[in-house]
Amino acid sequence: METTTQSGQQSSAIEKVKSEAEKRFLTQKTMAIELVEKADSITITDETTLSMATQLLSKIKDVEKITEERRKYLKEPYLKAGKAIDEVAKQVLEPLNKALAIGKDKLRDWNAAQEKIRQDANAEIEKSKTLLDKIVAQIMDKSDKCVTPDGCKSLIKSINEKFPAPELFGPYANEAASEKARYINLLNIKHDALEKALAGVAGSTKAIEAMKEAEKKAEEASAESSAQTEEKKEHLKEVVSESTTKSSVRKMHKAMVIDEKKLPRNWMMPNMEAINAHLKTLKEMGTEFPIEIQGVKFYIDETPIIK
Repeated sequence: METTTQSGQQSSAIEKVKSEAEKRFLTQKTMAIELVEKADSITITDETTLSMATQLLSKIKDVEKITEERRKYLKEPYLKAGKAIDEVAKQVLEPLNKALAIGKDKLRDWNAAQEKIRQDANAEIEKSKTLLDKIVAQIMDKSDKCVTPDGCKSLIKSINEKFPAPELFGPYANEAASEKARYINLLNIKHDALEKALAGVAGSTKAIEAMKEAEKKAEEASAESSAQTEEKKEHLKEVVSESTTKSSVRKMHKAMVIDEKKLPRNWMMPNMEAINAHLKTLKEMGTEFPIEIQGVKFYIDETPIIK
């Protein structure tokens, strides 16, 4: 309610100031309208009309000067008051801005640390899954190439001896153990089937059929397990994201120059300060104008003088 009242009081005060200003500028306003009409109607055809036009423009300049002086005079107290208010507010705003900058820097540091934790955790998840996929692919390939009982027996021994420790698979330790057991079981079935086939004993045909069925099931199970581990990976990453709490941020697309030498021409802006400095040098040297230097035209512009 207080803010609404203050706003109403300010509006009333502004309207009062505006009304007083309109009274102070009333004469100049009337003259300005008349002078526009005269300037529009005059045509310069000879020295007499040139003199009339010059006199008219001088009068316009006089009215403009008076109006500008009065505007500055009337505004001056308010400008001083505004500067005084700004100076007082500055004593509060400067430390507040400093405090905000310090706080934002600390929040950025926190967010950066949380982002690193997230990235490191996700990298470990990817590393563990990649290791599992690689080991399973190797065992699957070697199992497919295993065509003798001794080969199967040797591969089982190799798996038992060289299969990485469970902790190396991180969150996929259980999946790794299941894949290991699956292929050892498959290799045992293949070993028995190949051994019976080579010996030509009864039931060898059924054993081979059982081996092929076991291979098919192992491949299907591995494919299903791979899909599940992929889903688990995404879930684990979501859990990581939820556990790495960052402060609220407003994302803004920005650009900054990091190598001026690589900037394309259409992204550059002429340095008018340097160009005008060179113009001054040319003038001091008594250079004849106009002159063009490296795509810049230096010339003399004749502007009518109104006294």
